[in-house]
Amino acid sequence: MELRLNIGLNQVIGLIRNLPYDDKLILKSQLDKELKPEGKRSSSSLKHILLKGPVMTAEGYDNYKDLKKQFSKWTKKLSV
Repeated sequence: MELRLNIGLNQVIGLIRNLPYDDKLILKSQLDKELKPEGKRSSSSLKHILLKGPVMTAEGYDNYKDLKKQFSKWTKKLSV
């Protein structure tokens, strides 16, 4: 069985205003779930992902510095 009502937005808002506070909270949480854009993440969640990601070890950093020095020497040789 299906019931369809043809009421305007202002009438819906008026009905919502007459709801008890607890019912308004339930309605708000349901609407927030429904209106949450999928696939988009907030900057705080991106920050969380980046902070939880892998980090360079001390040994890896030392290797990076050594390779950077070698590359710098090599490019200076080529430019002379």
